[in-house]
Amino acid sequence: MYVSLMEKKGMEKGILQEMEKGMVKEKLETARRMLERGMSVAVIIDLTGLTEDEILRLKREG
Repeated sequence: MYVSLMEKKGMEKGILQEMEKGMVKEKLETARRMLERGMSVAVIIDLTGLTEDEILRLKREG
């Protein structure tokens, strides 16, 4: 089966996007567990690289 260079690049881009989504999802889950254990937002930002808004949204969703 022949795959053009453009198709190959598109597939690679799709794979990378899915990997990035997975990494963000894992960071959010880690941050949620950290909040449950009473860690400060500042520490969670430092350790996960998430933004303050992302962490505060998790905190509100509780």
